[in-house]
Amino acid sequence: MLRSPSVLVMALVAFLVLAVEYILLIPIAYTIGLKYNLTNEVFVGACFIPNGIGNMIGAPLAGRLSDRIVTQFKAKRGSWYPEDRLRVAILPALTLIPLSALASGILTTYVDGPVGLAGNLICLFVNGFGIDMVLSPCSAYLVDILHSESAETMAAVNAFRAVLLSFCIMGIFPMVENWGVLATDIIAALLGWLSFG
Repeated sequence: MLRSPSVLVMALVAFLVLAVEYILLIPIAYTIGLKYNLTNEVFVGACFIPNGIGNMIGAPLAGRLSDRIVTQFKAKRGSWYPEDRLRVAILPALTLIPLSALASGILTTYVDGPVGLAGNLICLFVNGFGIDMVLSPCSAYLVDILHSESAETMAAVNAFRAVLLSFCIMGIFPMVENWGVLATDIIAALLGWLSFG
Protein backbone atom coordinates (compact mmCIF):
# COMPACT_ATOMS: atom_id res chain seq x y z
CA MET A 1 0.00 0.00 0.00
CA LEU A 2 2.76 2.43 0.91
CA ARG A 3 4.35 2.02 -2.52
CA SER A 4 1.59 4.26 -3.86
CA PRO A 5 2.88 7.86 -3.76
CA SER A 6 -0.54 9.19 -2.73
CA VAL A 7 -0.81 6.81 0.21
CA LEU A 8 2.79 7.42 1.28
CA VAL A 9 2.35 11.20 1.21
CA MET A 10 -0.83 10.97 3.31
CA ALA A 11 0.98 8.68 5.76
CA LEU A 12 3.83 11.18 6.07
CA VAL A 13 1.42 14.07 6.56
CA ALA A 14 -0.38 12.10 9.29
CA PHE A 15 2.92 11.33 10.98
CA LEU A 16 4.11 14.94 10.88
CA VAL A 17 0.94 16.51 12.25
CA LEU A 18 0.69 13.91 15.02
CA ALA A 19 4.38 14.43 15.84
CA VAL A 20 3.56 18.09 16.52
CA GLU A 21 0.74 17.06 18.84
CA TYR A 22 2.90 14.52 20.66
CA ILE A 23 5.73 17.03 21.10
CA LEU A 24 3.27 19.35 22.84
CA LEU A 25 1.42 16.74 24.90
CA ILE A 26 3.88 14.06 26.01
CA PRO A 27 6.20 16.28 28.08
CA ILE A 28 3.35 18.50 29.35
CA ALA A 29 4.15 17.79 33.02
CA TYR A 30 7.74 18.92 32.45
CA THR A 31 6.96 21.92 30.28
CA ILE A 32 3.66 23.57 31.18
CA GLY A 33 3.45 21.75 34.51
CA LEU A 34 6.85 22.93 35.73
CA LYS A 35 6.51 26.46 34.37
CA TYR A 36 3.16 27.10 36.02
CA ASN A 37 3.78 25.05 39.20
CA LEU A 38 1.13 22.43 38.46
CA THR A 39 2.27 19.89 41.05
CA ASN A 40 -1.06 18.09 41.34
CA GLU A 41 -1.56 15.35 38.74
CA VAL A 42 -5.19 16.36 38.34
CA PHE A 43 -4.21 19.83 37.14
CA VAL A 44 -1.58 18.44 34.79
CA GLY A 45 -4.13 15.96 33.43
CA ALA A 46 -6.66 18.76 32.99
CA CYS A 47 -4.25 20.44 30.59
CA PHE A 48 -5.04 17.66 28.10
CA ILE A 49 -8.73 18.57 28.03
CA PRO A 50 -8.50 21.56 25.65
CA ASN A 51 -6.65 19.43 23.10
CA GLY A 52 -9.32 16.74 23.33
CA ILE A 53 -12.11 19.31 22.96
CA GLY A 54 -10.34 20.66 19.89
CA ASN A 55 -10.22 17.12 18.48
CA MET A 56 -13.92 16.59 19.19
CA ILE A 57 -14.90 19.81 17.42
CA GLY A 58 -12.42 19.49 14.55
CA ALA A 59 -13.23 15.97 13.39
CA PRO A 60 -16.93 16.37 12.54
CA LEU A 61 -16.41 19.90 11.23
CA ALA A 62 -13.63 18.75 8.90
CA GLY A 63 -15.84 15.95 7.59
CA ARG A 64 -18.72 18.29 6.85
CA LEU A 65 -16.48 20.90 5.23
CA SER A 66 -14.67 18.38 3.04
CA ASP A 67 -17.98 16.87 1.91
CA ARG A 68 -19.29 20.34 1.08
CA ILE A 69 -16.17 21.25 -0.90
CA VAL A 70 -16.31 17.99 -2.87
CA THR A 71 -19.96 18.70 -3.71
CA GLN A 72 -19.25 22.30 -4.75
CA PHE A 73 -16.35 21.43 -7.03
CA LYS A 74 -18.26 18.51 -8.54
CA ALA A 75 -21.10 20.89 -9.39
CA LYS A 76 -18.67 23.40 -10.96
CA ARG A 77 -16.70 20.91 -13.05
CA GLY A 78 -19.27 18.21 -13.56
CA SER A 79 -16.87 15.55 -12.33
CA TRP A 80 -15.59 14.38 -8.98
CA TYR A 81 -11.94 14.47 -7.91
CA PRO A 82 -10.99 12.96 -4.53
CA GLU A 83 -8.20 15.54 -4.18
CA ASP A 84 -10.83 18.27 -3.69
CA ARG A 85 -11.36 16.85 -0.21
CA LEU A 86 -7.82 17.85 0.77
CA ARG A 87 -8.55 21.57 0.26
CA VAL A 88 -9.96 21.68 3.80
CA ALA A 89 -6.58 20.65 5.24
CA ILE A 90 -4.53 23.40 3.58
CA LEU A 91 -5.20 26.31 5.93
CA PRO A 92 -4.98 24.32 9.20
CA ALA A 93 -1.72 22.68 8.07
CA LEU A 94 -0.26 26.06 7.17
CA THR A 95 -1.43 28.03 10.19
CA LEU A 96 -3.20 26.31 13.07
CA ILE A 97 -0.83 23.42 13.72
CA PRO A 98 2.57 25.09 13.43
CA LEU A 99 1.57 28.46 14.90
CA SER A 100 -0.08 26.87 17.94
CA ALA A 101 3.11 24.89 18.64
CA LEU A 102 5.27 27.98 18.19
CA ALA A 103 3.00 30.12 20.37
CA SER A 104 3.01 27.46 23.09
CA GLY A 105 6.81 27.46 23.15
CA ILE A 106 6.96 31.25 23.33
CA LEU A 107 4.31 31.42 26.07
CA THR A 108 5.93 28.67 28.14
CA THR A 109 9.32 30.32 27.87
CA TYR A 110 8.42 33.99 28.38
CA VAL A 111 4.96 34.41 29.93
CA ASP A 112 4.41 33.63 33.61
CA GLY A 113 1.30 33.21 35.70
CA PRO A 114 -2.32 32.61 34.74
CA VAL A 115 -1.99 34.50 31.46
CA GLY A 116 0.71 32.15 30.22
CA LEU A 117 -1.20 29.07 31.38
CA ALA A 118 -4.43 30.25 29.76
CA GLY A 119 -2.55 31.04 26.53
CA ASN A 120 -1.05 27.56 26.51
CA LEU A 121 -4.46 25.96 27.01
CA ILE A 122 -5.77 27.96 24.06
CA CYS A 123 -2.79 26.78 21.99
CA LEU A 124 -3.54 23.16 22.93
CA PHE A 125 -7.17 23.61 21.88
CA VAL A 126 -6.16 25.18 18.55
CA ASN A 127 -3.62 22.41 17.96
CA GLY A 128 -6.16 19.67 18.64
CA PHE A 129 -8.67 21.37 16.36
CA GLY A 130 -6.08 21.80 13.60
CA ILE A 131 -4.85 18.21 13.84
CA ASP A 132 -8.30 16.81 13.10
CA MET A 133 -8.92 19.42 10.41
CA VAL A 134 -5.93 17.85 8.61
CA LEU A 135 -6.24 14.16 9.55
CA SER A 136 -9.95 13.73 8.81
CA PRO A 137 -9.82 14.90 5.16
CA CYS A 138 -6.61 12.94 4.57
CA SER A 139 -8.21 9.75 5.89
CA ALA A 140 -11.37 10.33 3.85
CA TYR A 141 -9.22 10.94 0.77
CA LEU A 142 -7.50 7.58 1.23
CA VAL A 143 -10.87 5.86 1.48
CA ASP A 144 -12.05 7.71 -1.63
CA ILE A 145 -9.12 6.66 -3.79
CA LEU A 146 -9.04 3.04 -2.62
CA HIS A 147 -12.63 2.06 -1.86
CA SER A 148 -12.11 -1.65 -2.29
CA GLU A 149 -8.95 -1.67 -0.16
CA SER A 150 -9.78 1.09 2.32
CA ALA A 151 -9.31 -1.08 5.43
CA GLU A 152 -5.91 -2.29 4.27
CA THR A 153 -4.88 1.24 3.36
CA MET A 154 -5.87 2.68 6.72
CA ALA A 155 -4.10 -0.17 8.51
CA ALA A 156 -0.91 0.43 6.53
CA VAL A 157 -1.03 4.19 7.11
CA ASN A 158 -1.73 3.80 10.82
CA ALA A 159 1.05 1.22 11.25
CA PHE A 160 3.52 3.39 9.34
CA ARG A 161 2.55 6.43 11.40
CA ALA A 162 2.76 4.52 14.69
CA VAL A 163 6.24 3.15 13.96
CA LEU A 164 7.59 6.58 13.04
CA LEU A 165 5.91 8.18 16.07
CA SER A 166 7.46 5.61 18.39
CA PHE A 167 10.92 6.73 17.25
CA CYS A 168 9.90 10.38 17.46
CA ILE A 169 8.69 9.98 21.05
CA MET A 170 12.12 8.74 22.14
CA GLY A 171 13.63 12.09 21.26
CA ILE A 172 11.09 14.43 22.85
CA PHE A 173 12.35 14.41 26.45
CA PRO A 174 16.04 14.68 25.49
CA MET A 175 15.19 17.65 23.23
CA VAL A 176 13.28 19.41 26.01
CA GLU A 177 16.07 18.75 28.54
CA ASN A 178 18.98 19.70 26.27
CA TRP A 179 17.55 22.42 24.04
CA GLY A 180 14.66 23.77 26.07
CA VAL A 181 10.94 24.12 25.47
CA LEU A 182 11.15 26.93 22.92
CA ALA A 183 13.65 25.15 20.66
CA THR A 184 11.64 21.93 20.87
CA ASP A 185 8.42 23.73 19.97
CA ILE A 186 10.15 25.52 17.10
CA ILE A 187 11.11 22.09 15.76
CA ALA A 188 7.47 21.02 16.21
CA ALA A 189 6.33 24.08 14.24
CA LEU A 190 8.80 23.26 11.47
CA LEU A 191 7.42 19.71 11.32
CA GLY A 192 3.95 21.22 11.03
CA TRP A 193 5.00 23.42 8.14
CA LEU A 194 6.73 20.44 6.54
CA SER A 195 3.40 18.58 6.62
CA PHE A 196 1.93 21.47 4.64
CA GLY A 197 4.70 21.25 2.04
